[in-house]
Amino acid sequence: MGEEHLKFAGDWTTISSENVEEMLIMLKAPFMVRKAAPRLKPAQTISFNGTVMKINVVTTFKTKESNVPIDGSQFKDEMFGQVFSGKAEICEGGMIKTEGN
Repeated sequence: MGEEHLKFAGDWTTISSENVEEMLIMLKAPFMVRKAAPRLKPAQTISFNGTVMKINVVTTFKTKESNVPIDGSQFKDEMFGQVFSGKAEICEGGMIKTEGN
């Protein structure tokens, strides 16, 4: 595994919320979350510890931490009271590909 994926590490701020409500409908987010989320500009911090990508998302209402293995192994994460599973892996050029339900 190369080091190209490390370019994603750092602090990120949302500048656009285009299609967020549609995505939240697909994730079965509660109505109030779907209506409020497009107005929020969450701050995200991404860091890496070996083959794990840590993502912290902070809004005025909630902070969420996710630890995602980037070695292609299965992982589970909770969002809106539901458990989602998926996998993530580093592709050529350092891109991180994710897939799941």
